[in-house]
Amino acid sequence: RGFRLFELDILRTKDNYLVAVHDWNEWAIKSNYKGELPPTYQSFKSHKIYNKYTPLDMKLINKWFKKHQDTTLITDKINTPLIFSEKFIDNDRLIMELFTWNAVREGIENNINVMPTWNLISLLGKDSSQTVQDLNITMISAPNGVIFKYPKLLKELAKFAKVYSFGTYGNSSERKIGKKDEVYVICNELDYFYGIYADNWDFNYDNFCKDY
Repeated sequence: RGFRLFELDILRTKDNYLVAVHDWNEWAIKSNYKGELPPTYQSFKSHKIYNKYTPLDMKLINKWFKKHQDTTLITDKINTPLIFSEKFIDNDRLIMELFTWNAVREGIENNINVMPTWNLISLLGKDSSQTVQDLNITMISAPNGVIFKYPKLLKELAKFAKVYSFGTYGNSSERKIGKKDEVYVICNELDYFYGIYADNWDFNYDNFCKDY
């Protein structure tokens, strides 16, 4: 389909194994797990999602990315770049969304591709654009709603950084365009955002910009 960047939320099991899961409560529902959360690694591995999908640990994540050499992993949730990068198969194909400046600095110091979340950028105040350049940060993740509050800053950042928009479905009330907010961003807001996190992309939706 042309997709080459894949995002996984990474959490730890009770016994400290890294696994792919959005959040433990949702996982428990989808896997019909009834025990204490977070589960042990063995419990995580033994409960299939919807009774048919195999949950992903680092071994399976690495196996998939080894097979698909032209793909890149983007992480979410995990905020320990050095620890995770030591577990992943190819750091040249790893981008880590990070949530504290300490984690960002750790990533930079260890040659890990870092992508600070927008809250960190907003903490920088009026010097945010220059600080991002000085740190040689080339990727940022941002909720789509920031376009209403920080349009000028987004355009400045877009000159030297790739800003990826997420949560676009959350702004339907402001745009009043319904379910295709992700399409709206692609068709109208690429002066601000380089790309999007696509949660529900319709592969059968031809000529999708005609409605916008």
